[in-house]
Amino acid sequence: MRLGACMATLALAALLALACGASDAPVPTATPTATATPAATVTASPTPTPVTPTAPPTAEPTTTATPAPPPTPTAAPTATATPVPETRYDLDLIEPAPDAFERGTWEAGELIEWEPGEAAYTGIFFMDRETGSIEGYRLGSGQYHFAYFISTDGRWVYMDSYLLDRQTGRSWMWEMDRGDDGTIIDVDFIAGSRDHILLARSHHNPKGSHIVVDDELREIARFSIKLGEYRFGTWEQGDAFFSPDGRKIALAPRSNAVYLLDLETRQSEILFESQESKEYGMPIGVYIRSIMNGRQILATARYDPDDSDYYRVVTRRYTWDGEELPWDQRWLDISPDGRFAAWEEGDLFQGDGLSGTGPRFVVVADTETGSPVFRARSASWYYGDSLMGSRWLSSGDGLVVKVRDGYAIARVRPHPEIVYLPAAPFGWYGWSGPAPLPAPMGDDRFFSYGRLSVYDMQENRWIIAATEGEPEHRKPWGPSDHEIRFVLGHLGHGGGEPVFIGDPRIDFPPFDDAYFLRVVGTGSCLYLREEPEPNAPIRDCLPDGTRMALANANADEADEYRWYLSGMLRASYGTDNRLSSYWVYVGAPSGATGWVAREYLDWY
Repeated sequence: MRLGACMATLALAALLALACGASDAPVPTATPTATATPAATVTASPTPTPVTPTAPPTAEPTTTATPAPPPTPTAAPTATATPVPETRYDLDLIEPAPDAFERGTWEAGELIEWEPGEAAYTGIFFMDRETGSIEGYRLGSGQYHFAYFISTDGRWVYMDSYLLDRQTGRSWMWEMDRGDDGTIIDVDFIAGSRDHILLARSHHNPKGSHIVVDDELREIARFSIKLGEYRFGTWEQGDAFFSPDGRKIALAPRSNAVYLLDLETRQSEILFESQESKEYGMPIGVYIRSIMNGRQILATARYDPDDSDYYRVVTRRYTWDGEELPWDQRWLDISPDGRFAAWEEGDLFQGDGLSGTGPRFVVVADTETGSPVFRARSASWYYGDSLMGSRWLSSGDGLVVKVRDGYAIARVRPHPEIVYLPAAPFGWYGWSGPAPLPAPMGDDRFFSYGRLSVYDMQENRWIIAATEGEPEHRKPWGPSDHEIRFVLGHLGHGGGEPVFIGDPRIDFPPFDDAYFLRVVGTGSCLYLREEPEPNAPIRDCLPDGTRMALANANADEADEYRWYLSGMLRASYGTDNRLSSYWVYVGAPSGATGWVAREYLDWY
């Protein structure tokens, strides 16, 4: 299944009522869409009273992931130093634009409106996680913005060739640049730090493809970087971010290479480069992200093998000095203190109607030894509507995972355990609910739920933005826990959901993969059927508490179908209410084998 750069995925419907000994299973109702809180006045509304968390919601759709290949590298990274000419060029295409942006402020609980009765469906917003007050910006004309950016520290806001400095309130605009042959060349804002901005041209140009300016937009340095034909970053120019001290920039400029730009020496070097290989096929681009609160760089190369329906990936880890560090290709992320790594095991749902799939496991390992510390059974790393950011608590004491009845923290310290998180008292995107993401700094106290709310675990308090608009796929947190940010101007959608068997549990190595299950919640007994269909012939009826093991439904096939999805799927934004059900192939104590409904099973 090909994965697009951004695609609207199907969300699973509620499970079909399944026949058991006493009665059919109830069908869960949909989570209601959030209703915006009306604004009392344009000045202020009272701070909302604390909300006691409700029972966890039904399982939320998640995003599927491309399987990672073995850790064999395709090619060793090459490094070159490119001196930058001393010649400097004036950025005469940039000029002040003092009236470009419109600014608005709202108190906690006040409906976000640009004008009375005009709900805000577009703009960039920042919500204080302590008071709930919101600051927002849009272009003065109120036009819909197609290109927008928020710098990591939240100082710089960019919309359609207009740039705003939140710190000073100043704003600028620039027109199209022209090459020597008269060709129009776009100039884009692609990264910002406390006092530097990285601009990029849409074409390679003798004047330099990438320009660094200070916070007065005065030129600091130019770099001539070869641009490729690939587009896997948030921006057309590729991914880019500054080092914590602001002296270097990591850049993946729409090509098969990752560059390290040094603002002090004005030199660039290739940090990582992917090449075609027999093992992985043709490289189709590189993307980067920062880990450990920006202290390290992950470079991931994508390949398109001829003999596979999936992209393959190879990941490398680096320091800002260019040193390559160990990285197991199974790892998805490491804790902020570098002590632990986590990954997921099990077959993800394929989304093709009828599919074999199994339960999920999140494994936590020691980064020094590579040995697993524990695994969380019936837990998934993947959740939320493309939530971006680390799942790890800022202390490194645990990470947030998706479980059957909501979300939980899989704690590493002081000892491994599962701690449930509360469900959000609201929802959006149809019947799917918002997912939690821990703040990158602080004392593990604050969690953003989706992109429109903050939960304070210490005070058991919710701060919720009142809006009728849908948030874009952007990181809710910056580098601190002081504010979350969101962008309005997007039609939200759900995602796929992993399979969960019962409640999560902690396993310690050596892991036993002989799954034993038991029947729960029928009130009498659970039908064992010949086929994974609600009307299939019945072979047995298994009372609550019956212990059983997985069986192999297709002994003659290499791929064992022991988990099965039947029926149709329902889009989260559609009107098709046809349902689907998961079935599990088991062996009963009587010796009979057959299919049973997943929702009446738990781990033994």
